[in-house]
Amino acid sequence: LNGPSIRYEFDVARIFRKGMQDMEDAQLASGMVPNIAPEFTQFRGTFRSAAEWGAAFIAVPWQQYLFTGDLQLIENHYPAMQRYFDYLSSKSEEDILTEGLGDWYDLGPNHGPGRAQLTLPPLTATAFLYQNARLLSKMAVLLGRTDDAEAYAARAARIRNRFNTTFYNAEAGHYGSNSQAANAIALVMDLVEAEHRDRVLAALVQDVVERNYAMTAGDVGFRYLILALSDGGRDDLVYKMINHE
Repeated sequence: LNGPSIRYEFDVARIFRKGMQDMEDAQLASGMVPNIAPEFTQFRGTFRSAAEWGAAFIAVPWQQYLFTGDLQLIENHYPAMQRYFDYLSSKSEEDILTEGLGDWYDLGPNHGPGRAQLTLPPLTATAFLYQNARLLSKMAVLLGRTDDAEAYAARAARIRNRFNTTFYNAEAGHYGSNSQAANAIALVMDLVEAEHRDRVLAALVQDVVERNYAMTAGDVGFRYLILALSDGGRDDLVYKMINHE
């Protein structure tokens, strides 16, 4: 999902085409896309099927289109992407998905990285479920699949509503445990209602400042932390964070 940062520097269209084919070749009959493709080794449980990693199967074709105007990946892999989304839907309960690893290797209180401590799997996995639905709707429009586009848009709206009902703390104005990743992901993925965006951004900024510009976001949340601050007009904080010893 960090493809844009690579694409700005290198011509990687061919390797992303290859990666997409690897993912579809590794896809199981159930629709699940494993965390690693080609799947030379099989992990167990969520380490094989985390939603935060599988989301690349839907994000990459959209990124390819945005950067090159090429619809080939969307056209070639659309049915397989649908099967993957159906798999995720079968694992969700009332639009909350728990099959994920959370903000993997975040920096929590337990002295050292490892399993997510601050931003847990239900929040991250459900956020990516929403993003998957929204991107499938956009891709369906490009393919002229009007019914699909409407269905995925409606599903995205339902997931968004459930996400906010479950994870947004209206009294405190933040998501989940008020972690950097939770608030940043919600902001960047447009999960935050318009009237709450300022409060959520303020909560994110406050956490960064109170930590003396140290980041806690892990593998999943880091990109969203940077984007949320930049989109919120706080490039000054990004500068202080990346120049922090």
